[in-house]
Amino acid sequence: MVRARAAPPRRLVVATDAFAIAEPATAAALRPAVERLARLIGASEQRALSASVPLSDWYAHQRAAQGREAWATFGDWIDRHNPRFAFEISDNFIRGMRVDDATLAAAREFQAARRREVLATLAPDTVVCLPTAPFPAPRVGEPRSAMWAHRTAISTLTSIAGTLGAPQLSMPLGLVDGLPVGLSILARPGGDEMLLAFACYAADAIGSPD
Repeated sequence: MVRARAAPPRRLVVATDAFAIAEPATAAALRPAVERLARLIGASEQRALSASVPLSDWYAHQRAAQGREAWATFGDWIDRHNPRFAFEISDNFIRGMRVDDATLAAAREFQAARRREVLATLAPDTVVCLPTAPFPAPRVGEPRSAMWAHRTAISTLTSIAGTLGAPQLSMPLGLVDGLPVGLSILARPGGDEMLLAFACYAADAIGSPD
């Protein structure tokens, strides 16, 4: 039995609050790809994805929930085997271990509220675009202290799909100083097939970054 191809999206939302987190060079490098996506889809709008609270709040609550869930999953194994982790991984597990029940409950309540708010305005035929990361990937050998300073901005962008439980796909559609930067598209939970089908079509239509 051959499955029908997923219906293409009919509207693009450009998440202005997510683009505000990106460095100017990254936002500028992705702008041509955003414009081409908008032309492919045919209808687009620019607006904040989060109308009521800043994305920094999304990051704080997602960080708490993710950390606690990671510790719940791996904590017993860590206690038994005492493995050696990189500094950032160790920090994540220690932070997750210290998230109390009240903080976890608040994070889950926040997630539920954001899903109700955003999904009420995100139709099944709509995709959202946002920078995958605020800047190009760090170079090999970059000092850990310098990379640490980048974590909040990166994690704020990556907390969006996790908070919503939504599928997200990244495409390398821009260059900054010769380094690739990604443009992500995101759909409602359950919109995986539509997102994948559109990404394949868009990749052929847009091509590689200039």
